[in-house]
Amino acid sequence: MEIFPYSVFHIFFEQYLSVWKTAIMNICVCLGAVFVVCFVVTSSLWASAIILIVLAMIVLDLMGVMAVLGIQLNAISIVNLVMSIGIAVEFCVHITHAFMIGIGDRENRVRQALSTMGASVFSGITLTKLVGVIVLRFAKSEVFVVHHTS
Repeated sequence: MEIFPYSVFHIFFEQYLSVWKTAIMNICVCLGAVFVVCFVVTSSLWASAIILIVLAMIVLDLMGVMAVLGIQLNAISIVNLVMSIGIAVEFCVHITHAFMIGIGDRENRVRQALSTMGASVFSGITLTKLVGVIVLRFAKSEVFVVHHTS
């Protein structure tokens, strides 16, 4: 007869056995899907590659901030990292597309992209996401409570 300990808490502790593998796999699948969709939509390998690199840097920065703040990598934080890729795509793709359809040299296209899309992205996307996240600050659920590790 095989005997093993069991508790409700073991289910939560078991996630830490493969948390890094799960995080890397999910992030890579998400970035790969974004790259393929951007390449199909824009037909530009360079634009898709730049968007991919920027998104990878954003995820790396977020993971660094998590480490500095002492936020553990767990199922909830992995979901948030993958969702952050989706949110960051919104910011990157609009400005990249505006740059690609701009007229003139690089400097003029950058100015056009930031003056036309930059304000729209900031006011339309940033402010709506910010309001949605601020509401979570007042939530009483334990999911939104960050327990710092010492």
